[in-house]
Amino acid sequence: MQGNPRTGRVKWFGLSRDLWLTFSLAAGTNALGFLALIFCSIPSKPLAVLWAFAAQGLGCLMGFIFAIPRAARDGQPDAKSFGDQRRSRFVANTNMEQISDWLTKLLVGAGLVELKSIPRALDNAARYIAAGLGGKPGEFVQAAAAILVFFPVWGFLGAYLITRMFFERAFNEADNNQVDADQH
Repeated sequence: MQGNPRTGRVKWFGLSRDLWLTFSLAAGTNALGFLALIFCSIPSKPLAVLWAFAAQGLGCLMGFIFAIPRAARDGQPDAKSFGDQRRSRFVANTNMEQISDWLTKLLVGAGLVELKSIPRALDNAARYIAAGLGGKPGEFVQAAAAILVFFPVWGFLGAYLITRMFFERAFNEADNNQVDADQH
């Protein structure tokens, strides 16, 4: 464990304490979710775990898209960014940022417009998944609905936090290293 005298941040194995805590929270909640799947009475546990991974992957993708850090405009540091506030001499490529903004607006807009149909869509998806999990018809609809709610939400939160905490710092560090290299 070491500290950074410039920022006062504590690092464990080269990663900030906040990032370790976020990883721990994400890993712990995922472990609880997967343990619940393993110990419940679902006949087809491997299929339930695959659905959970798929739902979590979708949540992670959304969390990543929503959290892509913004590049500084005209070489000015972003007031909300982490890390060193030195001025960059170049502007980062913002194609992914523009796609992220577009997808975020599209998803939020479509979600708000279709908000009333979400419960029915969730029920239909849960019934579809439950049919493949084994048992009597309709027996595992609640378990399937839990998979469709729990894993995407925690995937979204984990990916959002890790992207915001890690990628923004990594981008700032890379920009600052490039500026330092150009100055020397």
